[in-house]
Amino acid sequence: MAICLLLTCLLVPFSMAFSDELDLIPSFILFMYIIDIFFSVDILIIFNTAIVEDDSFDIVDDRKKIALIYMKSWFLIDLLSVVPFDIIFESLIPQVEDATDEGGTSRMN
Repeated sequence: MAICLLLTCLLVPFSMAFSDELDLIPSFILFMYIIDIFFSVDILIIFNTAIVEDDSFDIVDDRKKIALIYMKSWFLIDLLSVVPFDIIFESLIPQVEDATDEGGTSRMN
C-alpha cells in the first residue's frame, strides 16, 4: 500500500497538469483505476484486521468494534479517496460541443 500511496502522490499532480493529454492514454487511465481498486480492497482489509487499543494494549478482534473504531477515524477519508468523482462529474455535466458552424465562424445565439 505504501507503493500505491507514493505513486498516487506523484501521479495525481502530474495528471492534473496534463489531464488533456493523459486522457488519451488508455493505459494511464487503467493504471490509475487499478490503484483505486487497491485502495478499495485496503478498506475491506481494514474492516477485517484486528487492532491494538492504545490505552490498554488489548487486541480488539470483534468486527463490530473494529468497524466502529475505523468509522470514527479514517473511514471517511479513505472512502472519499476511492470515489471516482471524475466519472460521476462526467456523467452529470453534459458535454459542451464546439459552437462553430462549418465555415469556422462562431455562432451567437
